[in-house]
Amino acid sequence: MKTSNLSPQTLLANRLAQHYAEWIQVESVSLGGSQSTDESDIFSDIDLYVYTSRELPLDVRMKIATAQAADPQQVEVGNEYWEPGDEFIDADTGIHVDVIFRPLDWATEQMRQVLIKQEASLGYSTCIWHNILEARILWDRNGRLKALQQIAQRPYPERLKQAIVEKNYPVLASTYSSYLHQIELAVKRDDFVSIQHRVTALLASYFDILFAL
Repeated sequence: MKTSNLSPQTLLANRLAQHYAEWIQVESVSLGGSQSTDESDIFSDIDLYVYTSRELPLDVRMKIATAQAADPQQVEVGNEYWEPGDEFIDADTGIHVDVIFRPLDWATEQMRQVLIKQEASLGYSTCIWHNILEARILWDRNGRLKALQQIAQRPYPERLKQAIVEKNYPVLASTYSSYLHQIELAVKRDDFVSIQHRVTALLASYFDILFAL
């Protein structure tokens, strides 16, 4: 594909991937989120996934981020709220960049738990699987992420479907500790924070089941 046909987001993602690829700790770089599924809009940022064999030092991450950032003073490096990550606004395009760092061995084990061991979680059982399946691989040192993506193309295992339903369905409404019961109590108490928190958890399990059916 000609470079002129690529979106600013894709061009930026490719440029950033090459910067991270210079470091031996980096195994693969992929583009995720709405940019990889062609569902982006004008508000979409870039979700860049950097898969590593060893931890990439913070000073290296800071060097890369500040070199690209519109305002080096507003770069966020070393966020640990969810997965380890860095965030900044690209100077050339004004696009918000969210870089997520993952050990490739960890991602491989997550895939093994879902597709081989077929273990369910309470909500989000297949999120890593879907993320890897839909990723747009930008750089892959030894082809490990591509191999993992090929594994991700397997059909949805029947035993995993059953495991997800068995784990998530009871907590929707049929147990004393179910989300519905907790929401009912929160409504009686006018506890709006608990209502929001439990509804969110209910939806996570609900969609986990829907994706499995």
